[in-house]
Amino acid sequence: MRLPDLDHNWPRYVLPTGASLSLSDGFLPDPEGRYEQYSNPGLLTLGEFFNQRCCILLGDAGIGKSDVLRKEYERVRKSAPQPENVIFCSLRDFGSDVTAEQFLASPAIATWITDDKAELFLFLDSLDEALLRVDTWSTLLTRALGKWPVQRLWFRITCRPAFWPDSLELALSMGFGNNPSKANLAPLRQRDVESAALEHSIQSNSLLNEIRRANAATFAARPLTLKMILGIFTEQNRLPATHVAMYQQGCRYLASEHNIDVLEGHRLTSVPIDRRMVIVERIAAMSVFCDRRLLQHPNAAEVLLPEGTLTASEICSIDVTPTELREVLASALFSFLSPNVLVWTNWSYAEFLAASWCISQQLTTASIRNLISVAGDQGTGIPQQLSSTAIWIGELRRELQRHLVELNPSLLLFIDEDAVNTAILPRLVKHSIERKTTWELASQVSSYAHRFKYPGIVKQLSKYIRRPRKDWECSTALHIAIACDLSELSDELVTLVENKKASLDLRQLAASAIAQTGTKEARKAIRRFAADPVIEDVNDNLKGCALSANWPGNFTLTELMPLLTPPRNPHHAGGYEIFLVKFANELEATLPTADRLILMRWAQQDWLAGSRNAYFDPIIDRIMVVAWEGVQDAAVRRAFVASLLHRLRSHLSGFPEGIGLRSRNQWPERLTRDGERRTLVLRSAILSVENSPYILRRVFEALLVGATDSDQLLEMAREGDDALRKKISTIFFMLGREHPAALAAIYRGTQEGVIDAFLAQVLSVELGSTTAQQLQNEYGRGDRQARARHNKIEEKLETLNQLLDRSEGGEPNAWFSIWDSILVADWPDVHSWGGASRLEQLTCWIYFDNQTRARLYLAAQRCLLNGTRPPPDFLGRTGWPGWAAAEFAALLNTVENSPADLLGVDDDVWQRWSTLAIWYAFTGTNRRDRDFRNFLAQRLPPFIAAMEQVLSLYIPAGSCHSIVDGLRFNWAAEITRFMLEQTRRIDLANSCWDTLVALGFTEAQQLFEEYLWQEFRRLCIYFGKSRDERLVTIVALLLRYAKPGTWTALRDLIFAEPSIGQQAIGRAGDVSQENNWLKQMGDGEVAELYIWMNRQFPANIGQIQGATFFAGPVTIRMLRESALVSMRSRGNLKVFRSVLQALPEVGWLRAQLAYVEEAHFHRRWQVETSEGLLRMAAENGIPWYLKKKSQIILFIVGFLSLAVGIASFITADGTWRFVVLILCSAIFLILAGSVIRLKMLDRRPKQ
Repeated sequence: MRLPDLDHNWPRYVLPTGASLSLSDGFLPDPEGRYEQYSNPGLLTLGEFFNQRCCILLGDAGIGKSDVLRKEYERVRKSAPQPENVIFCSLRDFGSDVTAEQFLASPAIATWITDDKAELFLFLDSLDEALLRVDTWSTLLTRALGKWPVQRLWFRITCRPAFWPDSLELALSMGFGNNPSKANLAPLRQRDVESAALEHSIQSNSLLNEIRRANAATFAARPLTLKMILGIFTEQNRLPATHVAMYQQGCRYLASEHNIDVLEGHRLTSVPIDRRMVIVERIAAMSVFCDRRLLQHPNAAEVLLPEGTLTASEICSIDVTPTELREVLASALFSFLSPNVLVWTNWSYAEFLAASWCISQQLTTASIRNLISVAGDQGTGIPQQLSSTAIWIGELRRELQRHLVELNPSLLLFIDEDAVNTAILPRLVKHSIERKTTWELASQVSSYAHRFKYPGIVKQLSKYIRRPRKDWECSTALHIAIACDLSELSDELVTLVENKKASLDLRQLAASAIAQTGTKEARKAIRRFAADPVIEDVNDNLKGCALSANWPGNFTLTELMPLLTPPRNPHHAGGYEIFLVKFANELEATLPTADRLILMRWAQQDWLAGSRNAYFDPIIDRIMVVAWEGVQDAAVRRAFVASLLHRLRSHLSGFPEGIGLRSRNQWPERLTRDGERRTLVLRSAILSVENSPYILRRVFEALLVGATDSDQLLEMAREGDDALRKKISTIFFMLGREHPAALAAIYRGTQEGVIDAFLAQVLSVELGSTTAQQLQNEYGRGDRQARARHNKIEEKLETLNQLLDRSEGGEPNAWFSIWDSILVADWPDVHSWGGASRLEQLTCWIYFDNQTRARLYLAAQRCLLNGTRPPPDFLGRTGWPGWAAAEFAALLNTVENSPADLLGVDDDVWQRWSTLAIWYAFTGTNRRDRDFRNFLAQRLPPFIAAMEQVLSLYIPAGSCHSIVDGLRFNWAAEITRFMLEQTRRIDLANSCWDTLVALGFTEAQQLFEEYLWQEFRRLCIYFGKSRDERLVTIVALLLRYAKPGTWTALRDLIFAEPSIGQQAIGRAGDVSQENNWLKQMGDGEVAELYIWMNRQFPANIGQIQGATFFAGPVTIRMLRESALVSMRSRGNLKVFRSVLQALPEVGWLRAQLAYVEEAHFHRRWQVETSEGLLRMAAENGIPWYLKKKSQIILFIVGFLSLAVGIASFITADGTWRFVVLILCSAIFLILAGSVIRLKMLDRRPKQ
């Protein structure tokens, strides 16, 4: 059985963020309906949404974001002129920041960056899931956007709203202008569900009635859960009512068999559904609690399985047979990853069923708590891997929610609102606030904090806000207040903003809370912080929040515009910068004339004209749009033209993007719509502009002056003075002679004397004159060029066929003529580049048909096999002669197309070929080139002889850098020994040494690493010429291929001679490359490296501002940040605390401790074994007296009774001592016998 296919072409809609979504009975009101279209006027179709260069698609899980993005990707890829520049990437697939950085620096993206004309369409899916694995994705994308040419980028990304990082949105706003397209994907319409029902032969009315009865409209409005609903309804004709019930029936439905052919054939139907659920719950528990996501199929007993696969023998026991397992694995809950390995169709099924297993096995609260929690240095908590299962457990057993509050209160935010135990809300708020965290984690915890709202929450939060004791507590309380929209806390918020003893961060967050939820009085109370900024607030964050709280409403434009001053910290992006972006986006286009003039006067200030600013430019652009709407007013028009001319003189585009007139492909529509405004502006601009051909040309292009403006220009010339007539004459000259209207205006103007007489020469030309000949040449040039191009191609093809005939006639040297005169010669519209050696990469290859291409390959082969050889002394020559390229191309293409034909030659020929292949290394370093040289290296004696011949000639001269490219292939043991001997005999001062050792490290790391350590130890005690330079190279290479202990062995030299260490670190390379050498170092070594780098290099070294080259300082900065990320991900608290002690001056570093604690906590999770899991279930399912712990207690009690009896016998007097001894002995014998009997009765399966 498989779930119904839901690949429908539904017209999906999106709603811009910030707009409220109105639903009708849980569904989206149909935007195409007669009246429903007014319910959500802000809805956009996908075509309208994806029309922008930057699109941020948000939506909760299961809403269909990935499906929408994938379909848009396929649509764009079909129509894109360069399909290779359309890239789709699922970010969830990246497991570390290193692989993420490798993707952002992939060859496809690097090629696009270097091609000034190419455009890239980048589709990034599932940022929210990616952040759970790589929490630096936001930083990596921000950094990449700063380097990429975003004007040629079409950027699309999906994420859940709660996980969308504000820092990335700010970077996108800066890179793509002030209006990235950000919207939430809307739910499905009711008619979409109806169409899906009809396509699956379901009566739509019956389905909708059942959806309403079960209160399942919110599930039906999402594609993922609609898929389940259709399956359940098809099977049972009804739906469950709750989230848990929906998953219970859904998973039960998936575990059943519904294939008609299978049912009729009585195959795989012997296991009842209840038994199936028992088995799938066991599999789910083992998958989740044992961290085993891959499942072995019972038929794959002898196959090598991937690491971490849950084997069939672990699942099966005396109560689960392989036959039952085979039948269960055939259900829709599982899908095949390979013929022998399965995975869960959706991991959420496994998480829910694992929780259901805990309940069905009647595990005690203590057992469940031990199963899902981990003890860390900061207390007990729930690892990320088990968080979803813990949420399901909380929904299935509400009394367990009080334990979830203590373990991880944020998990309760994700529980179904109807399933939340309201009695725990006060405790939930308390634990959420007092749980130590960072600012970032506090913000994340409050993403769903609106569920915290209960009648007493205001009183509970006020004590944390009024007198903040700890910053993270007050921060979390403020985030909860914002999420719950608690305007009742406005007085406390104002008090916190005005509290000078509180930290600036808390005061800014309180001001932000007032801006979002505060009363009108509270907003006015913090108004003064905008006009009179706090001196300590050097980043203007508090000022920005005060502006956001009071605009619009408590500020007029006259009061506001003087407050928009240059930021005190130009490198910071915070509250003030966010307000500037918001102000630019929300500035109304329709304003009174007085307000327009205020804006224009502000935009013409000297400090704005002096330098461009990424935050003020969007405001200026928007002001231009506002002024454009009011250019009918003379004062506004004068100000607008002044700004327009200023932009043109500053080499900027005439109009901002909001107007769109500068876009040539849109000008007909814009000209029709804004023609009157354009005419007024054109007239005013010509009157105001100086008589400069350059500025007039800019005005001409910006205002799209065309022949239709001829009459207006002529009228202006008639009314103007001589200066104006000269400018108009220049514009007419730019119009040329392409349109009759322009020529007619020129004729009338010259006749009337209002246009310069020299323009008359464009009207009449004497036949036979020089001007007439020039015109004839000009207008006939295109046809002549096309004819010449065709004739030249035909001529070259004819010449090629003649040369191929000569080659086939037994003239091997014909290949050289083909190469020089045809293959690497210039063709029409194609400039040849002689460096390409593969025939299919030659620029002229497109002109040849398949038959000609096959003849060329054969001609190359004949050249090789018919005796053509390089001159004996070619190695001593300077440069590469033409025959070398031809001979090498013949060898390379023959090896790749018909290598077997070359195996019959003798060793002398093979050696000459190998010499040529090593000497002429112009093929690059990709896999095809390695395969080519691997083919030649299969004959070791002649190949090594060729290597010795080349290296002996070029190494002493120190000029083997290009030769090294010819040595990139899989080294055999003999080649490795030979290369090590060659390297040992090179003087360390020789520049070839660096290149050969780096290559040796790549091909034979162990031997060359031993050699480097020998040289390192020798040079440490040697002082002579080039010693430091060699040590820098050695240390850099050893770090680049570091292992545990490498830093420890190098640190004494690095600490003693910091100059060597600094240079070596700069040359060691960024860890984003394939070899992540930081990952190979120990925890303590990474910490020592980080401490040393902080002490040796300034804090702002290599700070990236915009596009930059990755030079030494930038590499050092990235390496230092990578070391910090590495320490965070390793989660070694002891090591990180030592770093904090060593670097007390780095104040912001302490905030990273929370991330280290999280990683430490997750790494402390000890996965349960499958045997231990089954044993736990068995022990929870038997009477107490059969449990091992209980039996031990019985033994202890019996021995104590015996001990008491013996002691009484010794110390007591009289007959009582005999009575006590006999009684205690009897108790001991009874208990001992009972334990022995219980052991015999214990029939539990041994796991």
